[in-house]
Amino acid sequence: MNYRTLLYGANGLSRASAVANQLLVAAYKILGFVILTVVLLGIAGFAIIHALYVVHRAWLAPAVISPTDPAVLDLRARIAEERWKREQVQGERLAIRPKLERLRMVARLEQDFQRDFQAALAADTTSHRSSLTLLGALNQERHNVATELRRVGTVLESSSVGQLREEFDAKLIDKQKMLQSSYQLAQLAQTRLDLQQREVELGDRIRRTEREIESLAVARSGATSGKRLTYEGLVLRREHDRSLAESAGAHAEVEALEAALADLERTVAHYDELIATLREAPLLRATEQQLALAFVPYDNQGSMREGRPLYGCRLFVVGCHEVGRVKRYLPGEHRQNHPVYGNELRGQLAELELDDPEWAKASVLHGGRPPLFL
Repeated sequence: MNYRTLLYGANGLSRASAVANQLLVAAYKILGFVILTVVLLGIAGFAIIHALYVVHRAWLAPAVISPTDPAVLDLRARIAEERWKREQVQGERLAIRPKLERLRMVARLEQDFQRDFQAALAADTTSHRSSLTLLGALNQERHNVATELRRVGTVLESSSVGQLREEFDAKLIDKQKMLQSSYQLAQLAQTRLDLQQREVELGDRIRRTEREIESLAVARSGATSGKRLTYEGLVLRREHDRSLAESAGAHAEVEALEAALADLERTVAHYDELIATLREAPLLRATEQQLALAFVPYDNQGSMREGRPLYGCRLFVVGCHEVGRVKRYLPGEHRQNHPVYGNELRGQLAELELDDPEWAKASVLHGGRPPLFL
């Protein structure tokens, strides 16, 4: 009884062990088949994906741009540098304006002085000519009076002196009468001397007036050699020449500063345009306005025209549906690595209009239709 029980128990154990071994072998086979299938599927998918992108030209790679992206930081640094340069140029322009206004005022005042200088010289010349005419008439009158006095005095002196002596000796006149007559003759002689002195003074004034008129004419004409000038004429001429030099220098500086100011204004406008262009850069706008951007290689742009619908796939190229469209291309060239091959490509960034912003995180989106129609 005990022997049979032991025998049957040993047989049952052997059968259980055999079943377990069969199950384990079956499981290994299934697991191996599954692993082999997965590997084959992976190899096939890898081959299909790589083969697909050899001929596939309707894809783009979405880009998620953050404010701390190195390219964005470099762009912000460039904008700050250009703004700093612009402020420097603006400061130079503001510093030039007061100097330019002062020089314009100097030039205007010197022109006014030169105009008034000529007018004053003309007025002085007219006044001196009038004075010369009056002095000439006065000198002529003096000459006539002096000639008449000389004639009368000569007659009186030759006849009166002897006659007074005879009348005094004959007691016809007293001593007082004789002294009065002698005094009158002395006055007549003094008058003649005064007229001679006036002749000298008038002649000197006439000569000075003539030199002043000549000096004013020289000062007005601008002649510098072979002309006689009075001291006052030299002073006037020096002031006029100094005014001409100041005016010429002021005009030259005004022209130079106006040219410099125009160059600075063009430079400021250039910096404004450059800063505006940099601020409109897609990388910067994407961080400020939450734009959905995607890199499109040049080879793919023929198939990824503006307004083209976009398709996103849940698993590589399977389970695709429309997720948005290409809105517009942004100016400027961009470089990015191929999402499959890893080599660097040249292209442009495009702004996308996505139904779900989460699709901006996908590695690849397809345009026109789903790849392989899946």
